[in-house]
Amino acid sequence: MQGWPSGIFSTGIGIGVSGDTGGLDSTMAYINSEMRKFQIANPGIEVSEIDNLYSPVAGLNFSYIYNYAIFKAGMEYSGNFFFLRKGSLGSNNIEISYERFTIPVSMGIVIPFDAKNRFYFAGGVNYSYANLQIKQSNPDPAWILSDKKYTFADDIMGLHVKAGAEVIFYKNYSLVIEATKFFGFKKTAKSEENNGEFYHRLDAFQITAGINYSVNM
Repeated sequence: MQGWPSGIFSTGIGIGVSGDTGGLDSTMAYINSEMRKFQIANPGIEVSEIDNLYSPVAGLNFSYIYNYAIFKAGMEYSGNFFFLRKGSLGSNNIEISYERFTIPVSMGIVIPFDAKNRFYFAGGVNYSYANLQIKQSNPDPAWILSDKKYTFADDIMGLHVKAGAEVIFYKNYSLVIEATKFFGFKKTAKSEENNGEFYHRLDAFQITAGINYSVNM
């Protein structure tokens, strides 16, 4: 088996989907549960629960390969502004939007398939800035979220592991497919409106595909 050449620097772009929208599953499950409790306490109120969907993710990546070691860094953005989470509690319409900027840094090993194709496995740390916003049209004063707007923004640190495959298709250009699992540390964020608290975290699985350009160093 022929090893991958030493000293390769590459950069590229990728797009994909991120599950859990950065840890919103638990948040929406909590809100849905509280809506059902409110419905039981107030018979006759109709409830439309909030669904959780995948969110688009886009980013830049930089990597350096030396023999069988790989060092990676990147910048990525993910948000659900095109797929807002919506629900309702009676006449109160609830809307949740979320976005994050993440900088992952990782290192790992390269497993060459042949001179033009390789697999790699890596892990490392990541920094994120996340912003969560809850808007309501007509909240009931007795409802747990009694204000019309809640905005939670904070920094989040975490870890991640990833697996990827890269195939050269034309000269220095290659196709890259990568799967990443983020493990975030919980952090309490107070709302900018000073009307609540929220646990921020980045606990998500995502898949991206993109194109890299490589240069032998």
